[in-house]
Amino acid sequence: MAQDPSKVDPNHYTVDFENDDVRVLRIRYAAGEKSVMHGHRKSVVVFLTDAKGRFTYPDGKTEDLLVKGGQVMYTGPTEHLPENTGEQPFEVLQIELLERPLLSGWSVRGVERLSEGSVRGKIKLVPLRPYDPAAIARARAAIDSLYEAKGFYRSSVSVRQVDQPDGSVRAMFDVDEGRRVAISQVNVQGNEHFKDGAIAGHMKTGPEGFFWWQTGAYQEEQLAEDISDRLPAFYGQQGYPDFRVLSASLDAAPATFTSPSRCRKSIRKCTAHWLRPAGPSSSASASTACTACGVGEHRWEGICGEPPMISSPTMIACR
Repeated sequence: MAQDPSKVDPNHYTVDFENDDVRVLRIRYAAGEKSVMHGHRKSVVVFLTDAKGRFTYPDGKTEDLLVKGGQVMYTGPTEHLPENTGEQPFEVLQIELLERPLLSGWSVRGVERLSEGSVRGKIKLVPLRPYDPAAIARARAAIDSLYEAKGFYRSSVSVRQVDQPDGSVRAMFDVDEGRRVAISQVNVQGNEHFKDGAIAGHMKTGPEGFFWWQTGAYQEEQLAEDISDRLPAFYGQQGYPDFRVLSASLDAAPATFTSPSRCRKSIRKCTAHWLRPAGPSSSASASTACTACGVGEHRWEGICGEPPMISSPTMIACR
């Protein structure tokens, strides 16, 4: 493989600019100086000064060069050893055209809790077109946003570029779904005329509770509807037409669970567990007897799914 001139001969070749499409090399030779064997991609070459030189190629053949300042030429991929055979220094700008490999296709791995179709629908990539890092980044961000909207704030998406034998590449989206965020409680500030419970009762966004349908799932769209529609409607019916929510925030922290033991009857009938955030100031967790089997201490076993994320002590149902 041909050597990069900016790496093997930085005294004569410096990179003025580079992005995903082009690289601009500034080339300076003093009289009588020569380089080492190196290569260039397809390029547009702009001679800023008059130049007299000689190229030596890998097969030993040579070619003399004599050009005027301001001359522009195109050159294909080449490998050579240049030297300045004139009595004056010369300066050149070489604009290398960076060719992107073709995208042969893409795949998604690690999707379990959402439908794979919904995730794949966020990827707007067309195979057999040049690999576009910006489009890859947009697809990755779209998958991230989808998981956040579904309450998986601890999810992450990485992308690998896998080289194919024919020179094309394949994009691999690896999804780590993490644990979902469960709402432990809804705190309301600034309310003077109605209690927190009355306000929370008019929201679809609510904490995880004892019953199996009280999932506590955090959904961004649902919270947005609570803020823009449901709460203003409630306050408007009470005679407060100017009501508005100033801000809403989510504070997530990992929950700590004690050692597991199985409830041998219906999981949906297990009593709720008091969970606590992890940290040095946390106190021991406690639970009451299961209403189904009478076991006094039910611990997390993973049979209800992976532990959720909670932001403060909360009663959460094993289901």
